[in-house]
Formats: sequence, structure tokens, C-alpha cells
Amino acid sequence: MEVKGKKLLILGLARTGVAAARLANSLGADVMVSDIKSQEELNEHIKMLEGADVRFFLGSHPESLLKGIDLIVVSPGIQGTIPILLKARNMGIKIVSEIEFAYNFLQVPVIAITGTNGKTTTTKLINELLIAAGYRSLGLGNIGTPLSEFALNSQEYDYLVVEVSSFQLEEVVNFKPFISLILNITPDHMDRYKGIEEYSRTKYRIFEKQKKKDFLVLNYDDLMLRKLSPQTGASVLYFSTKEVINNGCFVKGGEIFFGFQNSVKAVCSLCDVKLEGLHNLENALAAITACSLCHVEPETIKKVLSEFKPPSHRIEFVRELNGVRFINDSKGTNVGAVVKSLMSYSSPIILIAGGRDKKGDFDMLRDLVKSKVKKLVLIGEAKEKIKKSLNGFTHSINASDMNDAVKKSFEAASSGDIILLSPGCASFDMFNSYEERGVAFRRAVMGLK
Repeated sequence: MEVKGKKLLILGLARTGVAAARLANSLGADVMVSDIKSQEELNEHIKMLEGADVRFFLGSHPESLLKGIDLIVVSPGIQGTIPILLKARNMGIKIVSEIEFAYNFLQVPVIAITGTNGKTTTTKLINELLIAAGYRSLGLGNIGTPLSEFALNSQEYDYLVVEVSSFQLEEVVNFKPFISLILNITPDHMDRYKGIEEYSRTKYRIFEKQKKKDFLVLNYDDLMLRKLSPQTGASVLYFSTKEVINNGCFVKGGEIFFGFQNSVKAVCSLCDVKLEGLHNLENALAAITACSLCHVEPETIKKVLSEFKPPSHRIEFVRELNGVRFINDSKGTNVGAVVKSLMSYSSPIILIAGGRDKKGDFDMLRDLVKSKVKKLVLIGEAKEKIKKSLNGFTHSINASDMNDAVKKSFEAASSGDIILLSPGCASFDMFNSYEERGVAFRRAVMGLK
């Protein structure tokens, strides 16, 4: 992609917008950045671009900015249906996501991970496995560091391991990973997509440019992915916690195996995987599949899995008090994540749920709540919707804030119970992020006596 001397418009000045602006500026483009927030709100990000030849247009996205524009780079938070993008499409202006923009300047293979849940944990695990095997590897993308930050220095690495959200895949064109992984598909962001079909089609864009020497890794235990007949030239492998897989990773007799090209080898034992929860076992199998394709040896995989610590706020043990265990799964921002969390425990559960609804289908939780949840403690804007969906399946109470939720949960708990924060909702009604919500839960738990 040649951008020198071209006029580029970057929509959205968050982390990805800053990184894309820096990259475009270093490549000699004429760069403009537009964001609907004010200069005061964006002051921190504006400072990051001090010294760069960038013009800012803040407070709105005026369509007059489109005059003479050659390329628009869209940050993940920008929806493709806003007026300026609709106008740009009518004018024939090329629109790409930040991850697509950066990809065009890479010189090394990409391992890309998407799915509804588990992306960050799997990205981190794959990256640590590759590093332990002696590869120069770097974890990027939705995990925290935009791909654009390292696009011009990619030759310093053997692999870039990239977490990719559906938002980032909406505007890809040439994005072609060496290995693509789709961990699972359950309804999420239904406030952005028309339905699960549109959402899943966006996820599937991760493999649409792959070719014969590339690999696609899918979750065989996910019904949508099992039934998928991917239109791709890539070799397709699967992972499963339930079935023996010819090409991919599976569990049998307490051992984990990897099979490929008519050869099967033992990798490690289930007891070597220190991650809690069924979904984390799936994440581990996905990572083993990808890294086995990169020739990481079983001894290395076993060692890393026995020491690996997942990112915070994902099935994170906080404390045990009077025989009650407290688990922080604040990253569980959709119903599918709550399902996996509930399935991970056999002890009675007091579930703290709620927040800002993303048009989730809480009816999906009925059977699990009936069999596993002793009490439901509800917070946030969605509490009445959740209560209505799950009425009659367990006893529920409302809480005013996180401190109140933790207090009421502990009062209802007995020795041997688990108090699980797995909200099934976004955090933005009460907190700035799921991280802030998880910290509030931890703080409330540690304050109990």
C-alpha cells in the first residue's frame, strides 16, 4: 500500500487512532484525525501525537473532511453506519480498519485470534509459548497494543500474535494470517449487529484471504463452528474437549494430544493445565494447536501451561473467606461467557450479574441457573431484564452498587459456596471499563471481615 503524499483521514482518536496516525505520518501521508469528543476529553491522546504533522478535527465528523481524501482508517469503536462513512462509500473512498492498514506494512507471519470469548487469554498464551520455544514473538491488537505501533519494525520478530475483534474485521481487505483461530461464536454486540448471522459473518472474515500454506483452527465443540464449511484455501484443524480429532488437538483419558497429517503425539496431561474453567481448557487446546503448527515441542508446552497466569478479571480467584471462594470474571461481558463460567464449577454459586445490556438473550441461562445458582444478585441497568428472564429459576435480589452486591452475596453464602462475578453485560452504566468493575469487586471482597 502506497500512502506517501496521499490524504488520509483517521476516524477515532483512541489508542488505535494514535498508532495509525503515527504510522501514516511516518510513511509521508497527509494525515487528518477526526473524533466526536472534545479537545479536553482527548487531551491525553493529542499529546501522544506532539511533533507529528497531524491536523485535528474534534467534536464531530463533518462530511466536508471527505474532500480529496484517498483513504479512511477507522478505529474499532466507530460504526460503519455513521453518516460520514455512508457518504464516503457513496463517493468510492476506500475504507479500512486500523488492523488492515497496519497489515499492509508487515514483513512477518501473523497468528490471529478471534471469537466471542477467550481471545486475550489465548493470545497471551500463544505468545508466551512461542517465546519459551525461542521465537521472537509479540502479542498485539485488541489485547492492548495496536498493530500499527510495530508495523514498520515487524522484521525484528518471527511471529506477531494478534487479538482481533469483530469490529476490527469489519473493514479488512487483504488481511491474511498464517494461522487464524476462531475460539467460539455466541451472541454478542447485538446492539451493533442485526443478529448472530451478521456477527458470525464478520468473524469469518479472518480467514477469507487465507491460502494453501495457511491454517485455520476452529472449536469443534462449538456447534456453529462445527457446522461451518469454511470457504478457504487454508488447512482446517479443530480442537475439542469432548471428541477425538484427526487434525487438531483433543483430550483422551486425562491426556492432551495433537494430531496432524496422520501423526498423533501426546502433549501433556490435563493436570499440567493450571487454568481454571472449561473455557480456559478450550483456550489451552487452541493455543496448543497453533503452537504445534509452529513446531513448539511438548516439553515446552507442558512447562508454560503449568506456570501460565491468565490476564486479570477472567475467572480470577480473589480470596477465600469462611470457606467461601470469590471469583472475578468481570470480563464476562456477554451471556456466552456467563455460560462457560457457570459450567466451570460444581459447587453452589451465588452469581453477581448485570450492567449495561448488549441485547443479550438471558433466557439461555435458565437451565444452568436452575441447576447451579443458589442466588442471583443483580446490579446495573439490565437487572430488571435479567430478573424477568430468570424469574422462577432461582431466587434473585437487587443490589445498589458493587459493595452492596458483595455484601448481600456473602450474607447469603455458606461454606463451600462460590461467589462469582460474571456480569453478562457491559460495564459502562456504572464503571468506565470491565477492568474498573473487576477492581471494585476485588476491593469489596478484600474489605469483608
